[in-house]
Amino acid sequence: MRSWNCIKDALAGCRQSSSRLCGFVRGLEIGASAIGRTSTVCDAVESLRERALQLSEFHDDFNLGVSLGIPLAMMIASEMLG
Repeated sequence: MRSWNCIKDALAGCRQSSSRLCGFVRGLEIGASAIGRTSTVCDAVESLRERALQLSEFHDDFNLGVSLGIPLAMMIASEMLG
């Protein structure tokens, strides 16, 4: 499963900052809840992609962590559904 390596890499990137780790977990939560509550996965994915892109423009650790967690949640969901 490709996502295991991505999870490992993302967690390694959060090792130096507890704020980034908290943001990463929040990003996973946002991604999972958005995918679970929309009628189509495509709608959720597009919305989440935009949100992750916006957050990646911030330079604080929390928002950078969120921008790492959202795409990872999308990737895991697509592997589980596909």
